[in-house]
Amino acid sequence: MDGEDTPTLADYLGLIRRRFLIIALAGALGALLGLAYLAKAEPGYDSTARLVLEQVPESPGVSTAGGGISPATTLTATQKSILRSDEVAKRAADRLGDDVEVAMLRDHSSVDVLPDSLALDVTYRADDPVAARDGAQALVDSYLELRQEAEESRRSDVVSELEQQADALNDVIAATSRRLQAADPADDPTTVTVLTAELSEQLTERGKLRADLAAWKSLDTTPGTVVSPASLPTDSSSLGAPIVLIGAIAAALVAGFVIALIRDRTDPKVRSSQDLQELVGSTPVNVITVEDSEADENQEWFGEWYGRAASRHAPGVEVAANGNGSEAESYRRLALRLTGPDGATPRFVLVTAAGGAPPEEVAANLAVTLGREGRRVLLIWSNLREDTLASYFSVPRGPGLGEVLANKAKLEDAVLEIPGCQGLFLLPVGSREEARDQLFRFSGLKDALADPTTVGFDQILLIAPSPTEYADALALAPQVDGVLVAIESASADRKELTATLDSLRSINAHLAGVVAL
Repeated sequence: MDGEDTPTLADYLGLIRRRFLIIALAGALGALLGLAYLAKAEPGYDSTARLVLEQVPESPGVSTAGGGISPATTLTATQKSILRSDEVAKRAADRLGDDVEVAMLRDHSSVDVLPDSLALDVTYRADDPVAARDGAQALVDSYLELRQEAEESRRSDVVSELEQQADALNDVIAATSRRLQAADPADDPTTVTVLTAELSEQLTERGKLRADLAAWKSLDTTPGTVVSPASLPTDSSSLGAPIVLIGAIAAALVAGFVIALIRDRTDPKVRSSQDLQELVGSTPVNVITVEDSEADENQEWFGEWYGRAASRHAPGVEVAANGNGSEAESYRRLALRLTGPDGATPRFVLVTAAGGAPPEEVAANLAVTLGREGRRVLLIWSNLREDTLASYFSVPRGPGLGEVLANKAKLEDAVLEIPGCQGLFLLPVGSREEARDQLFRFSGLKDALADPTTVGFDQILLIAPSPTEYADALALAPQVDGVLVAIESASADRKELTATLDSLRSINAHLAGVVAL
């Protein structure tokens, strides 16, 4: 998790497994609703007419590849919008008769552009095959009629303008001819020359104008061609029974999943990272991930699904053997997060647990990680209730915490340096009976560790079982700088975790974080 609130895939898989009955019942209900819909639904028929657009030039003589022609994508997009217009729908409704409404034609029709072409497919849906065919054909014919009228109107306007220009030019030519006839070449040869040139230019211009007029009159204004008329559909285009059933079941399963999620929120177990974050509040949450299998990499909260034991971690110091794995990286993050905003790190850290989580797992791996980061770390094996040391470190028998607290051994004689673990020193529990009896003297040991004349340690880690089961953690917590609470993410209980945190807060212990295994 490490501060992330996004649910993981494992969260969702765990939810499905726990609330399978709710989701299954929702799916069955969806199937029944789908069957009921199929029993009452009316069939629908689609008919499609295909037309190919013609790129009408802006003026005669312009090549279809020239700049006067709209690009194909622009042309099809523009004509598609015209096909969907109210004007086309109104004309189609007039063709079909009074029983057909304009809005129905527009809303029940669709236009699709064939890729890389000027072809358009116009489809109309109705509850009757004949109505579907007639509707699609009426829309296509109405569109072609509207476009034809528009193009012919444009051509007519241009032709009318050209004819007016031709009439005006004829008048100018007649006037120039009269002036030329009246001029005497002998008396004013310059005037004759100028008028002759003007008349020649005017006659050339009239020739071009007549050619343009003839071209415009013969311009093909056909906007498109129906290459595939609308046909009578034989099969209903309504969703088939399998699709309806699959859709209904899928929607019901989603609804069932939502209901299961709401139900899961009321479950007393800590089932997700969001649950954990809500319970611990502002206390930092740290998740220790493992990578001994693909299943472990993809899940944090779902160990029971794969038949694993309550703990996802076998007892041992995994980070010592694999310093580059995901578990080692998780402990590095935990070590960094122990540092406060002012850069200060808690010197005395107590690792306890909620429920049956192993605090030794966190303490041992965190100690190795801190030592690997260049610190001198003393791990005090202060679990006074269970003999768990041998599962993590192989050390010879000798005096330990119990003997030191009872003043039967010196601290320097009881502390052991762990071979192969940089910067790590261990104070074993020694006599658990004496340690339990003398635990009230821990403040003296703390003073001894603070004595500058002794060998100094950068950080000291202690271990204690759950404070809801034993008082050891409550006795040690007020004397340390920070407390870490270990939980088993696959079996953590809301009430148990809340009780653990409340008991620590009641003695004003500084909660440095919750560590989810």
